[in-house]
Amino acid sequence: MRYALFAALVLASGTAAAAPASRWPLLSVGKNTRCGPFSKRALKRLPLLDGRLSIKAPRGSKDIPKTFSIMGAPEPKAHESRLLLDVAGTKLVVYVRELFHLAGGGYRKAARSYFFKAHRRPPAAFDLGRLAVSGGVRVLAARPKVPLRIGSEAALLLSTLVVSPDKTVQSVDFYVTPRVLKNKGSGCSAYATRLAKTIASGARKLDRAGGQRKLKALGVGLKLKLPRGFVITKKPARDFVVHFVRELAPFGQPASMLVLYVGGHPNRSMPRGPGKLSKQRSTLLGKGVEWSGRVSATSGLLKATVPLKPHLYLQAVAITRSGKARLQQLLAIAKTLRAAP
Repeated sequence: MRYALFAALVLASGTAAAAPASRWPLLSVGKNTRCGPFSKRALKRLPLLDGRLSIKAPRGSKDIPKTFSIMGAPEPKAHESRLLLDVAGTKLVVYVRELFHLAGGGYRKAARSYFFKAHRRPPAAFDLGRLAVSGGVRVLAARPKVPLRIGSEAALLLSTLVVSPDKTVQSVDFYVTPRVLKNKGSGCSAYATRLAKTIASGARKLDRAGGQRKLKALGVGLKLKLPRGFVITKKPARDFVVHFVRELAPFGQPASMLVLYVGGHPNRSMPRGPGKLSKQRSTLLGKGVEWSGRVSATSGLLKATVPLKPHLYLQAVAITRSGKARLQQLLAIAKTLRAAP
């Protein structure tokens, strides 16, 4: 099991210095919304993120996970959705992610920086604005003035950030096969904007209340106690299961995460990255363990492993960019882990 991805998700969650704030005008759809074979189809409302959101997409769209390695597993629908419509090799993709952050003070400044950083383009490449939606959500959008080509397979039409009623933030991006673009892609960009205006909140909410939680992994029962403001999601695979215990930080600020891996192949290598090598004693599942990794004044990655039964282990990985105090909070959460029926 590799943890470089988990570290990257947390350590890259901070944004660059925010661009000067400005008003976010309403983005219009435009009169021409023709976009190859897609705009000819009727729309049907489909769930996103396992019911967190929904959108009206052209009929025939299906939620199909991205490809993954034989040793991995698809991302769970609680983490991301990927609506795909393939018409004779021409594709429309709506890619949706739960960002596990909250919209608070400074959200719009952080959103500007997010769009430029995520798509690696200067501000002049986008029209920024907000979308008039009626689905109980707020939507900020970055629409490329000319669709951004990503290799030969895709072009970005529209990137959006969605704030749900519980103030959590999701991203919804729209891509198309480049060969369908006509007249500098204006019709497809308008079509993506039309679809984005149908985004609505769903029935499923993130459980942020804290308290006791029970986990199941490969026939092993566990329980732990969460502080308020943390959520748990689960990623099952054929021969391992990962639970993610995440802090919901303000959007634009680094979050912290505790990763709980149950499987037969824990990562034994020492993590690379900033900070000095560190070891400290604590307990995990009531047993004495040594947490090892790297810690600096502002970040840390520590992991500890205990056997569950022959050829099966629990490995906990604490990752933060919010300082040593937050790292100790993650270790304290891990310390509450106990076996459960």
